[in-house]
Amino acid sequence: MLIRVQKNPIFLIILIAASTEVFLTMSPFKADIYILCFTAIILIIFALLIFTYFRSYFKLEREHFIYVFGFSKKAIPYSSIQKVNLSDNLTASPAWTLKRLEIVTYERSYLLSLPLQKDKSKLIETG
Repeated sequence: MLIRVQKNPIFLIILIAASTEVFLTMSPFKADIYILCFTAIILIIFALLIFTYFRSYFKLEREHFIYVFGFSKKAIPYSSIQKVNLSDNLTASPAWTLKRLEIVTYERSYLLSLPLQKDKSKLIETG
């Protein structure tokens, strides 16, 4: 079962504003090689961020909880999960929201984005 995650719309607004600035620097009057290289690097970073923004979800399988965040995919066996709770911890982790879902296993702890409001019931029913 696929469960979509919450995404902060402020991030998308900042991304669009920043990409607009990049496109404005690409005017033909500023064809300096350094500006073109910088612009290309920024566009690649934005493309990767947008890809990650739209490819973030949870997947509930028979024996694993899988989270996908862009190119990253991690399977957590249900048998290794000790507890699941909410966290306000802002450490670096694959999450688009400030409030996060914390999954604690025997090996480590995972901080993930919360599921969408309409998909929360799917997560609770199967858990």
